[in-house]
Amino acid sequence: MISILEREGKLHTRTQVVNGPERPGDIRDSLADISDTTRDLGYEQPVLFGEGIEKYIASVLNV
Repeated sequence: MISILEREGKLHTRTQVVNGPERPGDIRDSLADISDTTRDLGYEQPVLFGEGIEKYIASVLNV
């Protein structure tokens, strides 16, 4: 999200992400697959992730 804000010129400072140590329950890698949901329930992704993040940021910033 930070990179999108920086790219769009909405963040007026360079940010440095600092990752702390892993915590119990953290998901290190995820290979989520919704193909079963799509097949069984007819679910289709209504908005692509990047598009959804951009819409969210625009709504938060009232752009």
